[in-house]
This record gives sequence, structure tokens and C-alpha cells, in this order.
Amino acid sequence: MEFAWRILSSILSKIGEYLVDSIKHRANYLLCFKNIVDDLKKEEGNLRSTRDDVQYEVERAKRNTEEIEKRVENWLTDVQNVLEEIQRLEDDMQVKKSFLCGWCPNWGWRYKLSKRAVEMMNETVKLQDSGKFDRVSHFTTLPGVEGPKDFISFKPTEYAFSQIIEALKNDKINMVGLYGKGGVGKTTLAKVVGKEAKQKKLFDEVVMVTVTQNPNVKNIQGQIAESLNLKLNEEIVERRAQRLCSRLKNKRKTLLILDDVWEKLDLTIIGIPYGDDHKVCKLLLTTRQQHVCIRMGCQSRIQLDVLNEEEGLILFRKHVCMYNDSPPLNDVVTEVVGECRGLPIAIITIGNALREKTIDDWKDVSKKLKMSKFTDIEAVDQNVYACLKLSYDFLKAEETKFFFLLCSLFPEDYEIDLEELLEYGLGLGLYRDANSIEEARTQLRVTINNLKASCLLLDAKEGFVKMHDLVRDVALWITSKVGNVFMVKAGMRLKEWPKHQGLEQCTAISLLGTRIEVLPDGLVCPKLKILLLDGNNVEISDEFFEEMKTLEVASLSWIVLSVKSLQFLTNLVTLQLINCRLSDISSIKKLAKLVILRLEGYGIVELPEELGELSKLRMLDIRNCRKLKRIPAKVIPRLSRLEELYIGKNSFKAWEVEGTSAERSNASLSELYQLNHLTILTFNITVQPRLPKDFVLPTNLLRYEISVNDGDVGASYPKSRILKIRGIEVTSLFAFKVLCKNVQYLKLMGIEGCCQNIIPNIDETGLNELKRLDLKNFDDLECIIDTMKQQDVASTAFSNLVDLSLDSVGLREICSGGRPPRGFLENLETLNIRSCGSMSCLFPSWMLIQSLRKLKKVTVNSTCGELEDVFQLEGLCYAKENPFLLSTLESLHLDWLQNLRYIWKGPTQQVSLQSLTVVEVKWCNKLRYLFTLSLARSLLQLEQLKVWRCGSLEHIVEIKEAEENVGGGGNDIMFPKLRKLRLGELKNCINFCSQNYSSTWPALQELTLYLPLNSTTSFVAQLKANVLQTSKERLRVLEVGISDQLCNTVLAQLIHGFRNLEKLKIRDPRVQVLSQLEISLPSLKVLYLYQLQELECLCKGPTHLLSLPNLKRLEVFNCDRLRHMFSPSLARNFMQLEELIISWCGELEEIFNEDDAAEYNQTLLKDHLQWRLLFPNLSSIFIRRCDKLKSLFPVSIAHHLSLQNLTTLQLDTCHGLTHLVSSTTLVRNLLRLESIDIKDCGELEQIIVEDHTKEDHVQPGLFPNLSSISVNGCGKLKTLFPFNITQLGLQKLRTISVEKSFQLEELFGHKDEADMTSHREMVLPQLQQLSLEQLASLVNFCPVGYHFIFPSLSWLVVIECPKLTTRFSIDKNRSVHAEAKAPQTAKEDVDMELSPPKTTRDIKCWDYDSLRKRLPPYIGI
Repeated sequence: MEFAWRILSSILSKIGEYLVDSIKHRANYLLCFKNIVDDLKKEEGNLRSTRDDVQYEVERAKRNTEEIEKRVENWLTDVQNVLEEIQRLEDDMQVKKSFLCGWCPNWGWRYKLSKRAVEMMNETVKLQDSGKFDRVSHFTTLPGVEGPKDFISFKPTEYAFSQIIEALKNDKINMVGLYGKGGVGKTTLAKVVGKEAKQKKLFDEVVMVTVTQNPNVKNIQGQIAESLNLKLNEEIVERRAQRLCSRLKNKRKTLLILDDVWEKLDLTIIGIPYGDDHKVCKLLLTTRQQHVCIRMGCQSRIQLDVLNEEEGLILFRKHVCMYNDSPPLNDVVTEVVGECRGLPIAIITIGNALREKTIDDWKDVSKKLKMSKFTDIEAVDQNVYACLKLSYDFLKAEETKFFFLLCSLFPEDYEIDLEELLEYGLGLGLYRDANSIEEARTQLRVTINNLKASCLLLDAKEGFVKMHDLVRDVALWITSKVGNVFMVKAGMRLKEWPKHQGLEQCTAISLLGTRIEVLPDGLVCPKLKILLLDGNNVEISDEFFEEMKTLEVASLSWIVLSVKSLQFLTNLVTLQLINCRLSDISSIKKLAKLVILRLEGYGIVELPEELGELSKLRMLDIRNCRKLKRIPAKVIPRLSRLEELYIGKNSFKAWEVEGTSAERSNASLSELYQLNHLTILTFNITVQPRLPKDFVLPTNLLRYEISVNDGDVGASYPKSRILKIRGIEVTSLFAFKVLCKNVQYLKLMGIEGCCQNIIPNIDETGLNELKRLDLKNFDDLECIIDTMKQQDVASTAFSNLVDLSLDSVGLREICSGGRPPRGFLENLETLNIRSCGSMSCLFPSWMLIQSLRKLKKVTVNSTCGELEDVFQLEGLCYAKENPFLLSTLESLHLDWLQNLRYIWKGPTQQVSLQSLTVVEVKWCNKLRYLFTLSLARSLLQLEQLKVWRCGSLEHIVEIKEAEENVGGGGNDIMFPKLRKLRLGELKNCINFCSQNYSSTWPALQELTLYLPLNSTTSFVAQLKANVLQTSKERLRVLEVGISDQLCNTVLAQLIHGFRNLEKLKIRDPRVQVLSQLEISLPSLKVLYLYQLQELECLCKGPTHLLSLPNLKRLEVFNCDRLRHMFSPSLARNFMQLEELIISWCGELEEIFNEDDAAEYNQTLLKDHLQWRLLFPNLSSIFIRRCDKLKSLFPVSIAHHLSLQNLTTLQLDTCHGLTHLVSSTTLVRNLLRLESIDIKDCGELEQIIVEDHTKEDHVQPGLFPNLSSISVNGCGKLKTLFPFNITQLGLQKLRTISVEKSFQLEELFGHKDEADMTSHREMVLPQLQQLSLEQLASLVNFCPVGYHFIFPSLSWLVVIECPKLTTRFSIDKNRSVHAEAKAPQTAKEDVDMELSPPKTTRDIKCWDYDSLRKRLPPYIGI
């Protein structure tokens, strides 16, 4: 009895504690209300600061054309939602904080508001923690498929184009072949097709890669991956192929264009899925031979014919600029075009060559073409060879001809770096009359432009050119017939030295893009001038260069050599050693004629002192010497003729500064000052905040990129003068004073000390060559320029500035002292201002505004708390003869400006916004209107208008008395190009226009309206008249919410239907049913139901009333009363649904319910309707925060569901979910499921409920396409899958990740354990990553007696799995083995936790090498 009483007392005591804690917790809501509110405001401020930091990085990334990470975008959206919710909470606090006229606290509301505040505070803290991103973006791929700008379509191209497009639209065709002669225009047409396919949305992604005559599988994989923004970290071709294939098989439709295919290509080796099972990826290949199309299995083969005579004449006349008929030339023109045989490349090159030539030149060309005989080439190409050869002959300068031939040394379709060409050209003695390298560079650009004008070279990315493969063939043919004999095997991936007769006559050898593994001991090449050699860490003998004494240019990559072996090359002028293992580097002093030296790679730790003996050296490039720690003192000054010095961010940084140490062993900055000929310089240096007084830099630089404490130095040749300085004292800026006189991009960050302005404090000359200015964390800066001290300020200042960015600067105004100097900001195009809290007016004078003649974009955001006006126009008088102000402004963004009262203050008749296309104004709570009447009438180009959370805004357009009837047009204001209008949470908005004016938007396609409950009748009436009636046919996107009148109006209009509406989002707390009347939206593809807190079901009444036949995406968020989604009858109306996303629906119990299943069956039987399985196109399901959801697919309706195309299943924080699939019948239908991701489902016990009936028992071969499964935080899950699944199933599984599932005992469970002596092997052939973390109960990977083999595994992580007895090992074939051991006794269990065996202690292996080192060798049985 006493024992029972003690137990009862303990229980009662515990209950008491819980009750007390609960009461205290609830009391805190009432008694600590003020503290909770204060804490919330503090955390809100912290969240805004974190949001601003992230947003800054996002904006920076966007300026660099980088693509923002999806998780970052989602985080910013979540932050915005939380901040809006906090604002609504604060609004509620103001309205409901008391009753009885404020004498008595409203305790009920105080409790609810306090509870909401705590919840919001917890959310803000979580968001702050999750907002610490290691990166916010990734580099975007430059557009890979862009149609040519001057493309002319003729009958052959039109016909082939239409045939290709039709074939690509055909679901039964997945590979199309385009074939035709070389130079007929296949590549050009393929680009046009790719552009059209992307623009017409036939495909989500279009990728174009060049295959070439010697296909390099890794290179092709890399091209495809880069276009898809996919990282291929694997080195092994097969594993790269697996990753690429997985990416191409996702749900996004991809067109892959394989250009220039010469023979049958093994698509599997590359990783390209094809065939009927992979219709999301289609192929278009181009080739010269029809038999290639046949061998590749192209279902559609399309020939691109040559041009007929008439079409050829049209194309020729265009390129020769013959726009009028010229009788004397007509006959010869016809003859020349006839010799081109209808090939566009021949017509274009000859046309450009004959431009502005005399009639005698034309006749001479015609005669030569007729007489040309090329007996050693295929007859099919003779004429085009003759045309291209004549274009070459027409080049006037021998240097131009030679540079054309030099371009043939690079691999086919290679992007040729002009800087590399320059180094080769200088080494070969071209441009001898140039007085400097920079002058030679200018001459090279002229040469290249001439070659491009002759259509012998093609444009590539900036600073690069390409050569058409046919033109390259002709260039190589020319080198075989004239004095310069080239041996070119570039890009052929050779591993052995090529057999070639006549090396004694060779002047150039190119083995770029090869992997030579063995080199001859020596070569007899007495005429060799240029050698380009890529090896495979191959060793060069000391005698290799002995018979190459005329060599002037050598570029060696991945070679092992002693620099001593180069001693024979006494005429060497240009030397490039790239990723070479070097010894005896001091021998470089013997290369006395060396002018250009480029060193790159990890092997160079210090430069030799003997480098200083290269007295003729003019260019030194050590940008990528990543381990370079030392440049000996006094070496650099001895290079007295040095003109260009490149030291990048990944290279030498240990510069010594004069005055900081008594003795020095490294080069100092003062040594650079001694280089009198230095004109180009890039380097990075780390210094203390206070620089010594004798800190000096070179002053006669034409171009430079110098980074101080910033670490951001470009990897390429600097095209401007760039200076970036961080974290030094303002007094130290004097050291850069000379550079500031001509700097073009200046970036100053974290400058310490008092500095009130840029001009005159930092520079008095006016910085008139500056084009871009970035200032950040500059607290004491009050203005950009101060004109008060006229004697210290230049008469002209900032006259060429294009881009001005100010971030966290203590700026009060841009220009202080009244009238700005001459030319001030007259070329400014972009202005970005962020977190400048002291500025009250952005442009406080119309005189300053008058100077903004080219301003295009203004962005002001984030805590510029004192800003009241943007453009101050007071004192401006209207005059017709005066030019309009701000007529070039294209974009205006204003965000989070809490004190902003006016965008335009003063008379606006002299302002014209005729170029403005985008306006976005958010969180400006004191702003009453956006535009005056005169401004609104000038908005003829406005395309996008967004106004959000501006609490005091009454009108978008305010009609001033003085402006009534300005510009005519009566009382209607038209926005003729407005396509996108977003108005949200404008709680005091009265109408779009004030007084009795109205507006029309005839081009509107996207409308978002989140209006307050008290929206005026007139506003809703105008919206209804303007949009819901007149814009029905044009409207594509519609989002509405909050306002009763508005939502009711919209829902009523839905009855009649928006025939072309593609996206609909509804947010209204009072909507209970989506459809009670008939709703038909035949084009709707996306439907969002957002915060419909009264929504109980989608449809009440006959289900045919809700008709959404083409809906592809349904997203439901925060619908608290929604209990189920689809009945079988309703689901019939969603047969095209592809994506289903449900989140924060706390009462949701079922997604697919069985309410009318029996009725549905009877209807089918009664009406003799064909049985159709439901959701046949559903590919993705994502469920989050639905705590009452117990099962996804009830047994009772499993036979109604198809789910045959489901590829992705994701569940997050569904605490009531006990199992995923309750019927193995349904599992057998999940043939395309690729990914399962389950997180924080604490009650989940089984993924598949294993039935015991014979027909429903788990069978082998399930989940045949599953590639990834991730389970995290599922505390009651004891096994991942039944073991039977692995028998013929999971054969494409690549990733298994299981974390924090504390009751998990086995990954693959089996109720009847195998015999202890039996040996059964299971293979998961494609498993690459296996991660097991924090699994306290995990004993085995699989049942005892079974043995798993992973041939492809490269990533194995086992952390905090103390009971795991599975032994991991690795065999000689690189396969990893997992062998389950027998269960432990209780004592052994304890011993295991204290001291687990070596093979199951924490394992962290992220590649094969670490696996081989960490795992023991496999011992077979």
C-alpha cells in the first residue's frame, strides 16, 4: 500500500508540475506582454538586418549575372511572409489593445496577441539561423543557343526548319538528324531551331554542344553539364555519365543539339538518355553524312539543301553590299555565285572579299574559280575550297594571312583566346614595328576584325574567336601547300607521338588537347618555329629540344622537364609552362631572347633569382602559381624592359612594404615603381590599416587591376583601370592619389577615419575618367562632392561616371554646396543606394536632376530611414523649349523607406517618364501617391507596376488642381503597355486615380490584387470594369485576396470563365468552398489556394461544376480547416495534374479520400463509362506541416490511383503520419518514382505497410527507377524497406541518406532471418552515396547472412551509429562490400557502444581514394 501511495504521489507531483508550468506559461502571455512585444521588435530588427545582408549579396550576384540559389529565394520569401505577418500583428495590436476607451486591458486579445508574438519571435530566430548561407548564387551559363543576328531564311532552310519543328513536336520521335554538305548552314539552322524551341516553350531547356571529328567524351559531358548548371565532380567518365543521365531524365523537357557529328556516337557513355522511355530528352544532331543519321537511329532524317541560283544571288548581293542592279557586273556576279555551288559559307566569304572591289577584280576572281583544280581533295568540296582560298588570297597583309593560319593550330571548334594569339604572334616576330605590347595588341584587334569581316573567323565570347571547321580544313590545306608546313593533331586525344613524314620541313607542330604519354628522345626539326604540346605528366629528355634551334614559341602543358633541357632554344621568344613539374628552374637565365614568360600551376614555390637576368623580358604572367610564396628581392627591378606583369588572386601575395621591416627576403612594392616601362599590372596585396609614408605604386599604367585587402582580382587581361581598397585608414588613401586621376572603377570598403567627401578630400581632379564607383561601410562620408570650397574642387567632376553604388554610407547628400560642377553625373545610368540612414533627399535640386541626362535605373532600399523626397523639383518652371527631365529613366525601385513622403516634390510638368518601363514601390508607409497627372500621361512605355505595403497611399495617380486636363485625353488615363500590375495591402487606398479620373490598361496580362477589407466600392468597381470585364481574353495571371468585395467579384467572374487564364492565386480568409457554382478555366495550369482559413473542401455539390482540365500545378498553403482534398469523382477533373504541394494545413486528414468511392463506381457502371485511373500525370507530391495526416494513399481507393508518372515524393514535418503507402498494389504502379525525401515525421513507423495476403505481399523488382531516398528525424521508423525489394529492385538507386532516426535497426528488414551460415549477395550497382548519421539503434545494414555489394560507391559516411556491426570493406575492383554480422549479447552490446570495431567507427569518405585508405580489403568467402 505504501509502495502504491509513493507511486501515486509521484504521479500527482508530476501532474502538478506540468499544471504549474502550463499556468506560468500562459500567465507570461498576459503579464509579460510589453516585454514580449519589445523582444519581437528586437528580433524583427535583427531579421531585417540579416535579410538586408542576404539581399545585398543577392543584388551583387545578379549584377554579376549569377543565378540565385533556390533555397535563398525561398528563404527571402519566408522572411517577407514573416515580416508581413509581424506587421499585421502590430496593426492588430493598435486596433485591439484595449476596450472601455482604454481604461481596462482587453485580456483575451492580449493573450492571443502575445501568443502570436511569441510564435512570430520563434520564427524570426529560426530564419536568422537559417539565413547564414555559405553562398547565395552560382554562375549562370552564358546563353548556349542564340540565333544569328543576320539570319536570312530561304526555301531550303524554311523547309528544313518546319520539318525539324514538326518532328520535335511529335511524341513518337525522340531523335532528329539534320544532314547536308559542309558549309550549307546546318549549325546556323540548328541554333535557329534551338532559339525557336525555347521561345515557343516547346522545351524547358535547350543545350547545344559541338562533337567534332575527334569526339572527347569528357569535353562533351562538360559542355552539357555547364549548360545545365550541373557540377560534375567525378573524374571517371562512367560516373560522370550516370550523374548527367540522372539530370537529363528529370521532369524538365530538354532539347539536346549535338552539332558536327562525324560517326556513330555512343550516347550511353556520354550519359544521354534516349529512346521511348526517356521522352523528356530529345536530340537534334547535325552531320555531313546521311549514314550517320541512320546509324544513330534518327527517326526523322532531314536534308538541308544548297541554295538555288536566285537565292544565292540574294545572299551574295547582301554580303557584297550590292543593293542596286549593276548591268556591267550582272554576268560576272552570276558566274561567281554559280561557282559557289549554292553553299552559303562560300557565297558569304567571296561576297565579303569582293566588297568594294573593281570590276577587274571581280573578273579575275571568276577566272580563278573556273580554273581552280584541287585534285587532292574530295570533289564535293572542291568549289568551296576554291572560294575560301580566294578569300584568303584577297587578304592584303601577310601578317593577317599568317594569323589566319595560326588559328588552325587550335582544336576544331575551339574558342581561341586573343591574348594567346598575341603571345604566339609576338614570339614569331609579327608586328615588329609596334613600340609596345599594347600597340601590338591594338594591331592584332585590327587583324582579327579584318578576318571576321572576311567571314574567315567567327565571334565567340568577349576576347575570343572561333573558326568554322570547313574554314579550318582549308587553312590546314593551305599550310600543306605553301612555305609554312604545319603538323596539327590538336584535339585528337592522342596518347602516342604521331607518325608523320617530313618533320624536317615543319614550321609548326600543334598537339594541343592530346594526352601524350611517351615522347621521343629527340626530334630533328631544323625549321620549327612554334611547338604547342599537351602531355600527360610525360617526361621530356634533356636532348629533346637539341635539334630545334630555330624554335621561337613553346607552349608546354602537363610536362615533366628540367628547364636545363631548354638551353638549346637560344632563339626562344615566347615560353608558356602550364601545370608542368619543373626542375633546374634557375637555368631559365640561358633563354636570353625571352620576351614573354607565362608560368602556371602548383609546382612553383619561388621564382629563381636568375630570372632577373632575362633582360629582354617584356611580359611576365604568374597569375595561377597557387603555391608561389617568394619572389626574391631585387629580381623584379632587373627586368628593366618589363611592360606587363600579371599576378592574380591565387598567386603571390606576400609583398613587403617599405618601412615595415629592417630586412626583407621578398619583393617589395617599391620595386614595381622602378619599372619604367610597366604599363599593365594586376596584383593583390594584404596590408595593415595604416600604410607607411613611403608606400608607392607605379604611376604610368595604361591598365591595371589592383586589389588591397579585397582578394578579388580577375583572372583575365584587365580591360580597364580598376582599384579596390578595403579596411585601411583614410589617411593612407594618399598612396593611391596618382592612380585615382585616371581610375575607371573605384571600390572603397570599410575605410577607417574621418572623410567627409570624395571630392576634394580624396581627389581634387574630379575623377572624370571614373565609370563605376562602389562605396560600402563608409560611416563618416557625408557627400560625394562638396562644392563649398570652390578653390579645391575641379570645374568638371564625375563626368563619365556610369554606375554609382552606395551601401551603408553615412551620406547626407550626393552633392553639397549648391550648384554641381560642370558635367556632374551627366553620364550616370545606374544608381543603387542601400542603408544610407542620414539622407533626407536623394536629389535635392532640380539643377542636379537636370544633369542626369542618361539616368536609366534608380534603386533605393533598406533602412534609408531619413529619406523624405527622391526628386526635389521646387523652383522648376515649365517651358516648352526646355528639355524634359528624367526622360531616359527606365527603372525605379523604392523599398523600405519608412519616412518617404514624395517621389516627386514640386511641379512635374517639366518631367517626362517616357522611357520608364518598371516601377516598384514597397514598404513606404508615408507615401500618399506615386504619380501626378502629367507624369501618368507620359508613362507610355510602362510595362510593370508594383505597389506593396504602402500604408498611407491613397491613389496611384494624384490629380492636382493645377494639372487638370493636362495633355488632353479627358478623364481617362491610358497605360498602353502595362502588362503586369501588382497592388497589395494598401490599407488606405481610395482609388487608382483621384477625383473622377479613371485609368485603362489595354495590354494587361498579369494582375495581382491584395486589397484591404475596407476597399472602396469605387476602387473595386473600376477594377471590375477595367480588368474583369474588358481584359478577360488577355489576362494570363490573376492573384487576388483579402477584400470581400474583390474576392466575391472575382469568384463571380470565374463562373463565366477567363478563357486564357493560366495562373490563379486566391487568398481570402472567408472563402469556404472553391466551387459552389460552375467554374470553367480551360487554360489554367497553376492554382494557388493561400491562407483560405475557412476553406473546408474544394467543391461542394456536383463535382463537374469545377472544371480545370489542364491544371498542372496545385498548391495549397495555410488552409486550417481543410480536411481532405480529392474524392474519386472530383479527381476526374484533375487528370493533367503534375505537381501537388500542400503545406501548413493543420486539419488535413486525407489527400485522397473515399467519401464517394462507392458512388463513383456505381456511376461508372451505370453510365457504362470507361474506367480511368486517377492522377495518371502526377509527377511530384510535396506535403509539409500537415500534422493530422496519417496516410497518403488509403487502401480503399488504391485501385483507383495510377500514379504511373510520379517521380518525386517529399514529406516534411507531418507528425501524425504513420506510414506512406498502405497497399503494395499501389507500390507496383510507382514505376517511375525517382526520389523519396522524408523529414521530421516523428510517428512514421513504416514506409510500406507489408500485407500478408498472397497477392499483396511485397514482391521483388519494386521501385525500378528509384535513385534517391533520404530519411531524417523519423524516430519510430525501424526499417527502411522490406528486404524483398532489393531482389531485382532498386537497381538505379544512387543515394541513401538516413539521419536522426533513433529506433531504426536495419535499413532493409526481414522478419525471418537468413541462416547464419548462408551467403547471399545483393548488388546495388549504381549506389554512389551512402550516409548513415546519428542512428542510435542501427545494428545492421541488412539481415544477418546477407551481403551487399556496391560497385559504384564513392561516398560513405557513418557517424554516431554505436551499435552498427556491419563490416564495410573494399575489393580490388573498387567495389565496397557491406556484410551483416550476428546480433550481440547484452554484454557485447555495451562493449560495442564503448568501443566499436574499427570498420564501424565513424567513417568519412568522400571519394574513392579515401575509401581505399579507410576501409580494410575485402576477404572473399
